[in-house]
Amino acid sequence: MHDDFIVRLGDQADKLFFIHSGYIEILDKNGIDPVMYCSKGAYFGEVGVMITGVRTLSVRSKSNSVMYYITKDDLLSLLDQWPKELEFLKSVAKQRLDTR
Repeated sequence: MHDDFIVRLGDQADKLFFIHSGYIEILDKNGIDPVMYCSKGAYFGEVGVMITGVRTLSVRSKSNSVMYYITKDDLLSLLDQWPKELEFLKSVAKQRLDTR
């Protein structure tokens, strides 16, 4: 739903999300100011899933959105078979964390 929080700063990070449709905003650590907008085809949550274990920013839906997710356990189990993709996802997560 519009303006609903999907994740909040400090929540346990147990899912990686993929946006199928809709529009979301990623909020600054103050929980108010948007730092990025994402839509169909984007994903989020990799920082918490791959590095910190908790959400480092809040994410709010800005439209009626449809998202899919994979749990951390399922993702890591799947990526055991794909070590290059695991390293790529870790590098993306580190880069995003470093630019905050």
